[in-house]
Amino acid sequence: MQVKLQGISKVFQNHSVFKNVNLDLQSGYGAAILGGNGSGKSTLLKIISTAMMPSQGTVSYILNGKEIEESKRYKYVSFAAPYMELIEDLTLEELVAFHLKFRPFIKELTKDVIIDRLKLGRFKDKQIKTFSSGMRQRVRLILAIGTESKLLLLDEPTSNLDPAGKQWYQELLTDFALNRTILVGSNHLKEEYFFTENTIELANFK
Repeated sequence: MQVKLQGISKVFQNHSVFKNVNLDLQSGYGAAILGGNGSGKSTLLKIISTAMMPSQGTVSYILNGKEIEESKRYKYVSFAAPYMELIEDLTLEELVAFHLKFRPFIKELTKDVIIDRLKLGRFKDKQIKTFSSGMRQRVRLILAIGTESKLLLLDEPTSNLDPAGKQWYQELLTDFALNRTILVGSNHLKEEYFFTENTIELANFK
């Protein structure tokens, strides 16, 4: 799936976050959106996902030469970020099953395989609210990466992960995502965008 950004700008209370972002992301393209804290990485990813409207410009999803209607774009994108809420009163097993009611996993993955790949099987009957920040981040990542989607957006994916968790993230992405269009928001941490040399510096759009 092709994703096109044309003249994207975002202003909050007379403060320009970025302006005139033009990108043409071809199917299977991987890139990192780079910037420090407060640079607008999360804002741009939310706009690309259509969870947030730009102040100016347009975002287009194009599949097989046809533009996808805005109301249907959610079917083609999956998103993970450390600030995304999980349903804390559900157990891990219940949360994965709940997710499956709305979005399918890629064909290699089932609920049991997802829990096994998380390496959190002994916690499957524990409520999410008992999980550490690193465990929660693993859950966010595997739900996004494991979901059947054309576009994968990951915002600071190694946040709250220990060294073993960072290696787990890289293995998961390598096994299940490198055939998709992937954008990673990163504070210049190469371990988060190890799969590509393509970078987009938000400082160039101020």
